[in-house]
This record gives sequence, structure tokens and C-alpha cells, in this order.
Amino acid sequence: MARELVVATGTPVVAAAGNDAGDACKYVPGSEDEVITVGGTNRADGTYRRTNFGRCVDILAPAARVRSATVRCDNCSRVSSGTSQAAPLVAGAVVAMLDEDPSLTPTQIRMKLLQDAASDRVDLSPVPGDMRLQTANKLLHIPARSAFQPRVTPACRTVWSIKSGVGEGDPTSVACNVNETIMGCSSLAADGGMRAGEFNTELPDGRQACVAMNGAGGTGVYAVARCCSWPGARCYLRKSGKSSSRDDAEVKAKCDRTLFSCDMLVGCSASSETGFIDGVRLERSRFLGLIPSSLRKCAAQNGKGGSGVTAHATCCKSRDMKCKVVWSEHSKTGETQVTATCPSGTLLTGCNVYEKDGRAEGAYPVDNTCVARGKGVKAAAICCKRKW
Repeated sequence: MARELVVATGTPVVAAAGNDAGDACKYVPGSEDEVITVGGTNRADGTYRRTNFGRCVDILAPAARVRSATVRCDNCSRVSSGTSQAAPLVAGAVVAMLDEDPSLTPTQIRMKLLQDAASDRVDLSPVPGDMRLQTANKLLHIPARSAFQPRVTPACRTVWSIKSGVGEGDPTSVACNVNETIMGCSSLAADGGMRAGEFNTELPDGRQACVAMNGAGGTGVYAVARCCSWPGARCYLRKSGKSSSRDDAEVKAKCDRTLFSCDMLVGCSASSETGFIDGVRLERSRFLGLIPSSLRKCAAQNGKGGSGVTAHATCCKSRDMKCKVVWSEHSKTGETQVTATCPSGTLLTGCNVYEKDGRAEGAYPVDNTCVARGKGVKAAAICCKRKW
């Protein structure tokens, strides 16, 4: 509660992930949503041997044999190791940001740290299992000149839930922080099991959450949210009715349209009661029924043996937003994973999977890439940019 009150005043909170070689979410204050939690690296850009990891870690910084000040004298120093050495490095970067622009909010500071960070530079192979997917591969970097401009630059980050229970329909959810907008909502079945899809929802406290459900016979599922900051955009949720139980039955959720403009589709999901979902397809509106225009429609398709499916669209009203879909090829024989990457200059807002037999394991975002898992699947990345 104290941490929430501090952040509410506009003061960012930076904390060490801890040194137990385990899940950072099990320890406070690093487990708190509002806190910028720092994991540790070694001198070879691998993980520090004792650093905690997982979905609660926001960024990584050097933690092995770091020279720091001591209390013995004004110019005394010593060499120490641990995430308690990594966190001050990030805190120092935050102070430099605030010195340059005191108006930065905690949300903007987190997004700026992540955008400026070096991506995919750290060897996370020592991190076990699904924790490796959930640990942000973002290494602290302070550029001479940042491309991130507060109140101008759109930015997104990926946030994972805990694993759901193994019962049919068991849910799990993950929420974005205050002042973030949830755009994409994905789900991933654990251990190649079944999932019953996912959807975005509004919480009573004003935040938004991504909810995922375990499928029949599944071994648990993760919800994966794409939490974004897009200056000037006003976003909302739309939901279709439920389809029939016929194989390949389809329903669509549509963003609002006026005579001269369409709101943008930035996220598209599907949910069912059983877990037999073919997935989603993203469609453009057509001017006068003929000319493709804005990305506006989220189509969900029922899988063979399914009891019906519902489409869920996240839509944004913005004068300077333009979005498109990037599809991967179908995964080939022997492949269990494919990716679709947004082109330079665009931002991944939504990540989903399509597979005509209803057996896809799911999808999840990694930076600007959408990863889809399963046999015969296609990945669908929604890529957005500012028009000017």
C-alpha cells in the first residue's frame, strides 16, 4: 500500500529482484506492479548466478563485481555483487531522466527504460522452463540521445500472468498498471495442453486486464497482456455474440465506424467454453463495400468439437494511428513455432494465433515479434504506427 501511495505522488520506485535464484514475484517489494524491478547480469552478459527472475522482473543490469561507494570515507569504494548493486544503476538512470525532464510519470519512466534498453542481449538459458519466456530480456542502456519522447512516442510492454489451475475453464489474469492501456491479449497453454482462449476486460479499480481460460484436459494456461501508452488515443472494448457450435462457425467484433473514419483495431482475441478454437483473423473495413480501408474487424472461428466462440476486439480512436496485420507462414511439418515481426517504425500491439483444427497452443509477444505455437499454426501480429 505504501508503494502504491508513493507511485501515486509521481515518484518512481526501483527495487532489487532479490538473490535467491527463484521467482522474483515471491518477494516484496519487487513483486509489486507499480515497482520497477531489476534483475542482475554477470560480466559475460549472462544472468547473475543468484538473481531472481520471472514475470515480475522489468529490466536487467550488471550485478557481478560492481564497484560502489561505502560509508567509510567520502571517496571510499568497494566491489560487491547482487541485485542490490543492479538496482542502484537503474535508479541512477531514472534520476538522470528526471533531471532532464522532471514532469516524467512513473509509467513514462518505465516505458523509456524499456525502449532505451538493449534487447535480447542477455543469455537467459540458466533460467528454468516457462520462467525464461516471462523474464524480460532487456539490459539497461543509457543512449547519448533517446528516441523516446514523452507524450509523443507510443510504447508497449509485455506482462505475463501466473499459470492457471488445471481444471476445465480455470481462469488466470494479468492487469496493466494505471495510466497504461491494454491493447493485445494473448494466451499460451502450458506443456502443449489445451486453452479456451482469452479476452480483455475492465476492472472495478479502472485498470484493464487480460483473462485466459484453461481448456478441457489442459495443464494450465498463461494470460499475456500487451500494456501500452499511446498519447492521444482513446481505447475501448467490443464483443461479439457467441457463434453456433458448427465447425468453422464465425463471429465478428467490430470497431466503430462513421461516414468518414474508422476506429483502429489494435487487439483481437477469441474465447470459448471448451477450448476448441481455430483462432482469430483480422480484417479491414471496405469503403463502399469494395475498397479496403482501416483495420477494423476481429473474426473468431469455432473449432471442430467446440461449443461456440466469442470474438473480442480492442479498438482505439486516434487521428494519427495507422495499423496493419503481418502474418507468418504456416508452421511446417516438424515445426512447432512460427513468428511474425512488425516492420521497423511500427509497434506490436496485438499477437494472436490461427490454426484450422482448433489445437493451437497459443501465442505471446516478444518485443516487436509475435510468436505462435502449435502444429500448422500461423502467427498474426497487429503492427501500428503514428501517421505523422
